[in-house]
Amino acid sequence: VPIIGLKEGKNDIILKFKKNNLQKSFVITTDKINIANNIKIKINNSNNCLNEMILLSPTYPNQPGVSLFAFNKSGDIVWFLSDKNIGASSSLFIDDEGKLLINSEKNNKRPYYYSSYYKIDLMGRIFEEIKNNGYGHHEIIQLPNKNYLALVDKYIQNTIEDRVVEFDNEGNIIKEWDLKKILKLKTIIAPNMYKYYALDNDHKLAQKDWIHLNSLAFNKNLDGNIIVSSRALNAIINIGYQDKKIKWIITDPHQKWITPNIKKYLLKTKKPKNYNPYSYGQHSIFITKEKSLLVFDNGLFSDLYNRKIYDKSLSYNLKNNRSRVLEYFIDYTNKMFDVKVIHQKNYYYYSAFLGSVSKNNNKIIINYGGILKESNMPSDNIRKILFGELINSSGFSSIFEINDKKEVFNADIKGNKITTTYRTKLLNVSELLNYNKK
Repeated sequence: VPIIGLKEGKNDIILKFKKNNLQKSFVITTDKINIANNIKIKINNSNNCLNEMILLSPTYPNQPGVSLFAFNKSGDIVWFLSDKNIGASSSLFIDDEGKLLINSEKNNKRPYYYSSYYKIDLMGRIFEEIKNNGYGHHEIIQLPNKNYLALVDKYIQNTIEDRVVEFDNEGNIIKEWDLKKILKLKTIIAPNMYKYYALDNDHKLAQKDWIHLNSLAFNKNLDGNIIVSSRALNAIINIGYQDKKIKWIITDPHQKWITPNIKKYLLKTKKPKNYNPYSYGQHSIFITKEKSLLVFDNGLFSDLYNRKIYDKSLSYNLKNNRSRVLEYFIDYTNKMFDVKVIHQKNYYYYSAFLGSVSKNNNKIIINYGGILKESNMPSDNIRKILFGELINSSGFSSIFEINDKKEVFNADIKGNKITTTYRTKLLNVSELLNYNKK
């Protein structure tokens, strides 16, 4: 009998047998959890949260003070994976059997590349290893045909993070989508804004990491095509599953990388907005049951983009940046979109990198996963802060639950070290345990 949701230390357990109305009481004592996180609950108005836990994946393997873990709405850690090399930067996909698909520790390459995935249950048992014959990163999902769709680089290639592949359980590649061939840009290089922000103005690295795909979705409920997120190009791109051609793109139309050929694919807004309708440096896309698209918009350089400045400027003010969650409604017939701002906070919550959004029934879980500070002010110095090069710096995460447009839950995840989180997901344990009974 799997017992999920034990806290650190002593747990009083009552095991009830429905058939003959018997019950057994006993105590389970768990080991001490080796994790240096402080979970501070700031809002907890969440109803009907029985059997729920919030699962988090760390940013990179062996991140100090962080492992793959889950906590309840009271702030207690109720699930913990002790192996710090497994599950880092996982997209936390749950398959149709209720198994959790996470990155393995096999053939890793810094900072977050993996050559295989593990299927595990909540007891931590590994049921299967699935190889991808390359370096997987950022995202893997399962298709309706039981194959897998993932962002995977070849072991040897001149560019990185620009390839989508479909492969089977044995790791055999069925299809691949090469964004260099699909976008057909004349110049393969990350824009100057992205170079400054993430690549230390390194020209060679900007040519290598020119698009930086960081999330994907399969649009089974609408057109049966693939949607990918490009952090470097600030673009959300819909690509044909069968013909591998661009169907549409949502991105700020004034950027310098947009060629006349690309421009014809850009969706236009249905109605003028009094806010910027585009996302910048976004890190997560999620298709809802209602057929809308949720996007975690990091708001990278949003202060400049809002003023239509498309190069790094001395007038840049980090306090004017905002991370937020956008909901896009795509009009496939007229090639237009509408958009709503689902959640937005002030500059304190500006998440320079990372972050995610997902939906479970009517509950939206938002992870401001990469909030970085220098002297308690917002910062974009990702590399220096992440690897401890700046003394007076910090990094943490803030998790929100939105229900019926209201904040019903919020928790800050902090620690002695930089405590950033890659993805979060709300799990109902009872639903998960019953997957294979459906």
